[in-house]
Amino acid sequence: MAFRILIITDRPFFWGQRTDPEVQNCEHVESVIRILLKNGFLVEVEEIIDCATGFFHRTDGSVFDRVICISERSINGLWSGVEEKIREKMRDWDSIIEYNIGKSDDVTLLEEFGAVIDSRSSSEEDMILQLLKALRESCESSNEERTEMLMRVICNSTEANRSSIIRGLGGHMAFSSQLIRLSRIMGEYFDGGEEHRVFVNNDVPEITRALIELFLVETGVTAEQYVGMAKSKSKVDFARKLFLSSTSEFSGNISLRICFGAESWEQIVQIVRRDFANDFELFEHWTKISPSCYDAWEIRSRSLWDNGSREECGKVAEEALVFHPDSEILHRRIAHGHREREDHEKAIEIEELIFENGNLSQLDTSIYLCRSYCAIEDWGNALKYIQIGLDIDPEREELNRRKNMVTERISGRKD
Repeated sequence: MAFRILIITDRPFFWGQRTDPEVQNCEHVESVIRILLKNGFLVEVEEIIDCATGFFHRTDGSVFDRVICISERSINGLWSGVEEKIREKMRDWDSIIEYNIGKSDDVTLLEEFGAVIDSRSSSEEDMILQLLKALRESCESSNEERTEMLMRVICNSTEANRSSIIRGLGGHMAFSSQLIRLSRIMGEYFDGGEEHRVFVNNDVPEITRALIELFLVETGVTAEQYVGMAKSKSKVDFARKLFLSSTSEFSGNISLRICFGAESWEQIVQIVRRDFANDFELFEHWTKISPSCYDAWEIRSRSLWDNGSREECGKVAEEALVFHPDSEILHRRIAHGHREREDHEKAIEIEELIFENGNLSQLDTSIYLCRSYCAIEDWGNALKYIQIGLDIDPEREELNRRKNMVTERISGRKD
């Protein structure tokens, strides 16, 4: 488990525009953050004034292993009761480390953590992954102050750059109302990005400009290439080119938000079904950048089935099962692939489990099982599932026809 450190500091750290003295003070805070992250500590930051009220807007109810106060003032010079409020955030009632700007140095600070550093098992990369996860969760809960704080901490990592941070945001972050703010914060910490802004018309809404910038930074698509794609013959063609240039679920969703104004994952799925039917190249790319997205695999495999590529449908379903092992629909499509290859024993094994679970249509499963049992001439089991199917639908033509055929085979065998 990561060693968690809370830094409490003054307001300028959380501001984008700072005076010269404030910039210098913030550099001290950021230097400490970089050192702690590099040494495998999980870092979060609160504003000193919030500690006075006891309302920790940025860290909620989280508890930390150690607290560092970074300020020009000592804790004793702060408001009455602040120290007691701060101690509520500490796992153990240890001393609060004071880093007085102008008097402390980073070497002395690290000496405070020497034993922990020597025994730690976490890496900076691990910390960034945990912070990105926390960032996604804070966006989902609309905690803007926490989201901004986490982004500032992440941007101070030596392991992070704008592209990797954007890629780590995750697909659902493409619809966050906080993307403009997050884009601005990244612009404070990283050079570049200006070349992505100059070609965008100022009449374009700010959110669209932010989306385009985020897309270009993550994917590496140049402004010139983007303009070329934007001249496509139709919006659908433009969206297709953008989507195929995406490198993650986030930029894939962003591309369709730019072109169609998609505001949710459900709308993304609707757009793909509506405008890219049977676009197998796009579907393959979708499952590549979004392997954890069940809808992507479902749509891709279903389109192959509808197109008559049933064996290929089964192969794609097998790929998908690595990410979605509990999907009985994918198991069913793998069974279809086995039947196409006339490997009925494997198909039966899958369908028997599906039948036992009872989550899919028992009628359909009975029909698939009777077909496979007929194919391997196991007439007893074929008749068993034919009868189960007829109990559900007595008028089903295929089952009645097969029942007559199987009954004749069994009678002939007895004769």
